[in-house]
Amino acid sequence: MLSASMKMQIPISFSAAAILLGTLWGLSEKATGAELATKPSSFTNQASVAVVTTQLASFPTNVVSRAASFQREWKRGELLPVISNLSGGRSFAQGSEVFTKAMCGTCHAFGRISQGNGISPDLTGVGSRYSRDVILDSILTPSLVLNSRFPATELRLRNGEVVTGTLVDLTDDKYVLAESQFHPEATTTIPRADVILEQPSATSPMPEGLLDSFTAEQIRDLFAFLEAQGDPDAQVFKKLPTRKPVPPTQP
Repeated sequence: MLSASMKMQIPISFSAAAILLGTLWGLSEKATGAELATKPSSFTNQASVAVVTTQLASFPTNVVSRAASFQREWKRGELLPVISNLSGGRSFAQGSEVFTKAMCGTCHAFGRISQGNGISPDLTGVGSRYSRDVILDSILTPSLVLNSRFPATELRLRNGEVVTGTLVDLTDDKYVLAESQFHPEATTTIPRADVILEQPSATSPMPEGLLDSFTAEQIRDLFAFLEAQGDPDAQVFKKLPTRKPVPPTQP
């Protein structure tokens, strides 16, 4: 468990991680947690990098690598037109690759594609249950609407530390939390006697910035992959027929 002086209260987003990895210069707004926001202006770049390095240590290696390949910080208004038309000719291979690189299957069950971690929503049939804009919102802004079936719990301890994670076990004498969705097996046990307040977290366990390492075409193929339920034979992946040129009319 990290001490309060070393742990952010808000999980760093992939886009913020990319900015810091690329520039090593200060903290972006997304990376600034409640505690770090109160640090004096003399808080050094070296300290910033140390905190970010500590936070990134909980991410799988390919996630950190992907943060380094940051493309852009996508906005809702930019991506709505991208996903509005998923007509045939999309790439199954690319959609599947983005699903893997974005770590979707690490957390979420998705038909025969992935089993998930057991503490995140099941994405099976997500394309038929929700509209594209709702799915996009849940990816871009995970904390906008929190899933009551998979809440994060915030514990305030007597020593001033705040620990947030998914509650996987609760007994008369202890809390057991999974602090990382990527490593749910790495749990933290906290004696109940050390806890002065338990409350639902206002922040989703799912990090922001998951699409920021991908291009518009890659994101379009991801949405096609989700709507097709990972079926490579779905119509959306069929090649569009080539139109024969119309001969010019004779005068």
